[in-house]
Amino acid sequence: MKFLCLIVAFGWIGVFWSPAAAQERVGVPTSVSSKVLGFAPLWAADKKGFFARENLAVDVTVTQGTVLSMQALVAESVDVALVANDGPIGLIEKGIDLTMIASASKSTHMILGQKDIHTYEDLCKFSRAEPILFEQ
Repeated sequence: MKFLCLIVAFGWIGVFWSPAAAQERVGVPTSVSSKVLGFAPLWAADKKGFFARENLAVDVTVTQGTVLSMQALVAESVDVALVANDGPIGLIEKGIDLTMIASASKSTHMILGQKDIHTYEDLCKFSRAEPILFEQ
């Protein structure tokens, strides 16, 4: 009986293991508008093997800007485009049927200034501009 259970167990492993091993990865042609820190999760996921683990073959093409990535997306050369928000918004406003998923934090954008600038008023003094008063 133990021998029969062992054969049945190996049989079930073969049934579930073989198709998974033989499956081809799902191709996901992807366009990125530039090599910037904001797209670091894409590069990290690729290097860490997250796409391979999910059976995805993510083929990344780096373009020179949002316009070229959007052209590739509309022409269906790529399925996914990682770009600045203005690209897809502009095309959607023109009637192009796109789905936009936004999740960027813009962590790469910051304001840098001199050591003696600590407040908004200091910045206005430095720039010789009149401060804009915001209602609270």
